[in-house]
Amino acid sequence: MALVGGGGAGNTAGSNPAGTGTGFNYLGDHAYAYSGNVAVGNSLTTMLDFTTGYSSYWVGDFRVEGAFDDVAGSTIQVKVIMDGQTILFPKTTEDRYGDRPEIRLIIPPQTRVQVQATQNTGGDLDFQAILVGRVYSA
Repeated sequence: MALVGGGGAGNTAGSNPAGTGTGFNYLGDHAYAYSGNVAVGNSLTTMLDFTTGYSSYWVGDFRVEGAFDDVAGSTIQVKVIMDGQTILFPKTTEDRYGDRPEIRLIIPPQTRVQVQATQNTGGDLDFQAILVGRVYSA
């Protein structure tokens, strides 16, 4: 049974379940968000922005992929915000990216989630934010 939630069409009917964007997609007992390529520059850029469903919570993994090897000395900071509170804002260099594991998150029901990023190269570089996990009844 598909769960209906926030962030646009909350189930696969009428949404683009394999596509990219800023929203959160529900598919049976799973939910995910794929930002696709987002040009990130030296100011905070929104990669994901959605609100979870009313009757479920999400447990899963978060990661950022992208242009870490494109510019020597580059760093990226990814900010995860839940209901206006920053819960994560790490800085990662291209040298350390390969050692960084996925980050396990729990997102409560009715929570607005924003993922933003900034990087220091002076030009825009493409990055992708990915959330993949399971939905549980609240």
